[in-house]
Amino acid sequence: MKITKQGAVITAIIALVTSANAQLQFTHVKATPDGAIQLRWQSESNATYRIEYTPQLSDSITWNVLYEDVASQGTNTLWADAGGLLSQPLAMHPSDDPARFYRVVQSDTFDPASAPQIQITSPTNGATLTGDVTVTVSVTSAIDLDNIRLYVDGAEVGYNIAEATNFVLNTCQFANGAHQIFAVAANCSGGEMTGETSSLQENYGTSSSVAATFNNLITAYRGKIRFQDPNNGDTNRFTAAFASYADWTLTITNQSGAAVRTVTGTSYNMEFIWDGTDDQGATVADGGYSAVLSASQSSSSPPNQMSSPFSQAMTTAVAAGATTYFMEPPPMPPVRVQTNGVWAWVPWEEVYGPQPLIEVPIPRQFLGTSAPLLSRPVPSSPGPMDGPQPDPPSSQTTVLQPMPFVWFGNTGSIGIAYQGNHPDGVTFGPNTRPANGIPLQRVSLIGSPGSYGTRRSCWRIALGFNRYLGDAGYHCNFFLRDYGLVASDLRKPSKGGRSVFNNVNLGLLMGHGTYGTSPDWTISGSGPLQSYYPVYTGANGYDWVRLSEFSFGSSKLRWMSVLTCNNLVDSVYQDCYNKEVLPVNGQLHLLCGAKSYIFLVSNFGSQYSAALTGSAGVARKSIVDSWFYAGTKTQGIQPGGAHMSVDFRVIGWPNCFGDDLVNYQSPNSGNPADITFQDAQVFTYP
Repeated sequence: MKITKQGAVITAIIALVTSANAQLQFTHVKATPDGAIQLRWQSESNATYRIEYTPQLSDSITWNVLYEDVASQGTNTLWADAGGLLSQPLAMHPSDDPARFYRVVQSDTFDPASAPQIQITSPTNGATLTGDVTVTVSVTSAIDLDNIRLYVDGAEVGYNIAEATNFVLNTCQFANGAHQIFAVAANCSGGEMTGETSSLQENYGTSSSVAATFNNLITAYRGKIRFQDPNNGDTNRFTAAFASYADWTLTITNQSGAAVRTVTGTSYNMEFIWDGTDDQGATVADGGYSAVLSASQSSSSPPNQMSSPFSQAMTTAVAAGATTYFMEPPPMPPVRVQTNGVWAWVPWEEVYGPQPLIEVPIPRQFLGTSAPLLSRPVPSSPGPMDGPQPDPPSSQTTVLQPMPFVWFGNTGSIGIAYQGNHPDGVTFGPNTRPANGIPLQRVSLIGSPGSYGTRRSCWRIALGFNRYLGDAGYHCNFFLRDYGLVASDLRKPSKGGRSVFNNVNLGLLMGHGTYGTSPDWTISGSGPLQSYYPVYTGANGYDWVRLSEFSFGSSKLRWMSVLTCNNLVDSVYQDCYNKEVLPVNGQLHLLCGAKSYIFLVSNFGSQYSAALTGSAGVARKSIVDSWFYAGTKTQGIQPGGAHMSVDFRVIGWPNCFGDDLVNYQSPNSGNPADITFQDAQVFTYP
């Protein structure tokens, strides 16, 4: 009997599915004491992996992307799910979902010889860490760095641009005990451009793991959501565990540090559900709020621990002096396999064999049920989590990190959309060019009208764009990618669309772009020259969105960014300006674009958002200067090496060119003749 591996599932709140082509072998799956789901598999030394998930198994499964670019850590790779920053739909922390099923797919390979070298210089191996600590990395790379990420036990806990090599890690957000800290640096050795073959190569270097012991009174501290919208009825749940019986105080403070809500208790655990009201029951103002938790060992007597409802296995382990115990794994869902060309669900054990026992750490409060138990010696053959633990602090105060705020209400919003799934090496022919409004006639385009090719950098740009804007309170309201983006999302309502970007404050659209050299009468009888965003339909052509079919600007949308080639090229801009069909309506402040070919480079989004927000050591800049700054940091990275100059252009209403995210003016003119522009050559060749 021939069995082709299609999937495998791990349960309780988790499941795991491997792809048929990758033939992955999983060596370790478990839920950590912090509730994250840890996966370890045998990997290729130069591979990257994509993690996908679904909330339920069925014969027709829709897999959602949870995490991209998991870099191989040699032949054995560890990754943990602690929630998705930019997944669509949004993936909460796995302990907040009734079920989650995973699929791990090898997505790419990289060149180890070109990979950056990275090491953690602080803390040192074997350190005992308490509260907030600074993790410092050192990176060397022969080519431009993209980003640096920090992981604890496989879960991402920090993301920085290349210039920022310090991370703040709050150890109170993890269980006490042994942890592995490592960092991954990425560099980018090429860019992508419409009309040229992509030379994008993202390479990854992974540091050696630093073993550290986390030792806190407050442990496993976290909030359920980062953005809390009262219009959606959102509530936030804050939870923590304490290493000993503790008096605790949770204080919600505003950005000025003033307390708006205070709750107290005495327990081994803390849970508080915040509905966004203050101590008087009034809804708080929109803005950022910190969740400050303080605790101290209580002088009151704890409840009788031996009467607590814990398992016989834990009781036996405590009596033996161990700090962990083992339990049977939960029953496994069936596996979908192909046998002689026929797909069927078969028992897990037939494909993967019996599951190993799950090792579970014993909470400190159960270790302290009586003095004799605490004084028992460590077994002569301790397990991986056994051993004496240092005494935790008797009192402690902590704030959730790395983001200091829970953002309440409508502080700000962004939207992201792109298509990177265009097929490589396909020519559709001249009949796929945009119609020009005259029967059987087509627009003449600059360059070939065929397939424009796959673009792999868009995901990385999107993640970086969301990175620092999210920290500044700008919630990602939508993230449309590949087939999830259709032309009607972009067109204005009068052209059958829904202008999706008009529902957010700041938008970013990426992908291919081209422009016409002959008139297009489809939208206007004046036949303006147009630039075009080609939306790949999955068949043999495109649904072309013309520049004049956009209408950017609303009571929400102030600034729009379009990272495509030639969208505001001189000939198109001037003709659309003269004929009053530019997509800048009376409410949009600024439209950021390009008057030349541009290059999609992986770190563009993180550089843009760092400048917009003043993050990672970059001084906060205006919208215009942030756009130009990101261009200067990226546009020299070109396929095959630098070979052309790149010009960015921003258009809009005159009094808005000084706008930044904090200080801005409403447009003071609705006359299209008042629209103006500012240009910058962000890369000069030679």
